[in-house]
Amino acid sequence: MSLPYRQIHLDFHTSEHIPDVGQDFDPERFARTLLDANVNSVTLFSKCHHGWCYYPTQHGTPHPHLQRPDLLGEMVEACNKVGIATPIYLTIQWDELMARQNPDWKVVSKNTGTNQPVPTWSPVSLANEGLVKHICDLGREIVERYDPPGIFADILIDWEDVSSGALQRMLNHGLNPELREDRVKNDRGIVLEFYKAFAEATKTLSSNLRLFFNSGHIYKNERERYQYFDHLEIESLPTGGWGYDHFPLSARYAPALDKDFLGMTGKFHNWWGDFGGFKQAAALEYECCLMASLGARCSIGDQLHPSGELDTNTYQSIAPAYKRISQLEPYLEEAKQISPIALYSSEGHFSRGPKNADDPHDTGISRMLLETQLTFDVIDEHCDFGAYKLIILPDRITFEEGKLLEKFKAYLEKGGKLLLSGTSGMNKKADRFLLPFPATVEGPSQYEQEYLRVDQTLDSRMPTSPFIAYTHAQQVRSSEAAGLANIHEPYFNRRPEHFCSHQQTPYQLEAAKNRKGILATDNIVYFAHPIGEEYRKFGQPLIKYAFASAIKRLIGDPVVQTNLPSTGRVTLAHQAEHNRFVLHLLYAQPQARGDIINGAHGPTTIEIIEDIAPFPDLEAKIAPPKAPSKVYSAYDQRPIDTHYEDGQLVCKLPKLHIHEAIVIEL
Repeated sequence: MSLPYRQIHLDFHTSEHIPDVGQDFDPERFARTLLDANVNSVTLFSKCHHGWCYYPTQHGTPHPHLQRPDLLGEMVEACNKVGIATPIYLTIQWDELMARQNPDWKVVSKNTGTNQPVPTWSPVSLANEGLVKHICDLGREIVERYDPPGIFADILIDWEDVSSGALQRMLNHGLNPELREDRVKNDRGIVLEFYKAFAEATKTLSSNLRLFFNSGHIYKNERERYQYFDHLEIESLPTGGWGYDHFPLSARYAPALDKDFLGMTGKFHNWWGDFGGFKQAAALEYECCLMASLGARCSIGDQLHPSGELDTNTYQSIAPAYKRISQLEPYLEEAKQISPIALYSSEGHFSRGPKNADDPHDTGISRMLLETQLTFDVIDEHCDFGAYKLIILPDRITFEEGKLLEKFKAYLEKGGKLLLSGTSGMNKKADRFLLPFPATVEGPSQYEQEYLRVDQTLDSRMPTSPFIAYTHAQQVRSSEAAGLANIHEPYFNRRPEHFCSHQQTPYQLEAAKNRKGILATDNIVYFAHPIGEEYRKFGQPLIKYAFASAIKRLIGDPVVQTNLPSTGRVTLAHQAEHNRFVLHLLYAQPQARGDIINGAHGPTTIEIIEDIAPFPDLEAKIAPPKAPSKVYSAYDQRPIDTHYEDGQLVCKLPKLHIHEAIVIEL
């Protein structure tokens, strides 16, 4: 069975202090509510973070106030009768009941104490064989009772665990618990051993069973993590701390792992467990269309009330989004993204550490690419470099002699192009280039902040006077590479004993001798500043303009050219079987609202979409391999106004509201 496109992830973490659990559940009403919202798959709970099961179990403990002994089974039967798939959820490491019953199984780390009285669940350690056996027994029981199409195994995290079981494993493997890298290595080994044990326990009973193990993040360049995964689910609730630019960075990496994947957002105003929190229907439409445009299936998180009755208002808000996706599905299957640019992941280059968010250097580069509507993939060292015209190495991709360096050199020799920034392309000491770039490195600048005067021949939007770059530059000189930006140094670093004005020391009028902020050869452009970090932290559009213009200098016009503003998003996909391209155009205006909340990735503002005004008079231009035979909307097959001349196809829309998918048949 292929991975469904319109899924619900139905949270049901229900305290033992709540009575009458499931008393209002009505099987027919439950299934009808989902069908009316265009849902074709719902993930149902077998066991929650509180540790309670919702079915007659021989290996777990049923919820003490469960009014319907097999609530899970009734849900499965009701959904399957109407053709809705029912993968099953199983909590793994957040298990409050198990932690109370077996206190010596609790995770111990600098972040998670064993006696801290906080209102949240206690994590338990998979270093304990008894816990692993318990979970595997539950997995087998679920498969035998319900034969689900998949299991969503939740909460598998690198805790840097130093509980007794974890310490014993470190001793057995010659690891030092005082070293962070050894604690991380031990966590990874524990998780990988669990993946194997659980897969062997369940897949022997059902060879078609799909397994997904959720860590809250798609780790880059850690291929061993995914050998027991059958698909990926990218948890990314924009309003809950992830933001609207988080999902594309993982989604553009997922195809490198050659697995189907889905995006997971939520109906909540902020993040998981937001009882009574409602997201606007238009925001859900935008989020689902964004997922689909990037090749993902869709999942929307909801939370079932302890009564067992779905909230009708929630599903009324979900219905429009999933109606759109149902109309798009024929144009999504086997569609491959057209991406001449690759972002070589900084996270993947340095991997091997606990994470729950993306690398800031990757994030900054990704945002600039998204905001300039440049189509790209995210890659690691295992990918085929030759599939791309340009590879971007953000900020800190240093090398040592070896296979990876030779792979990049071979890529350049075959005509590939690189964009480097900061210390990228240099050796580990960052005192010389190992990639073939004709420049001398003199180390970090003595000045903490400097100024750039970018040549207007690179980009006409540049001011004629210098503008501030907030991050620390490298001192790089070259007599061979073309200089595209002068460095203007400040008079001095700001210190208590000598400072000027509110923030920066002013720039010196004369440019620094022989120092350039941007250097270029025919196949490499180098930025002396770490522009990924710079844009992630400060969002200066001038940096983005220089970046986009440097890309155009290297590889020419982008695959898609539009008049969309920076909040517009663009992808182009190819369906080879149907000999057609699908151009996805999206537009919304995310805004930061409210005060700081404790989001999924730490303190943040809530980023929401409330109003989506139509964007008028949109134009998009691509260069298909030949004149198209037909151009129309994927939604209703209405013809699109087009003009084709000299190999260029111009598509015009009187307005764009949220999303349009233009089908271009050849």
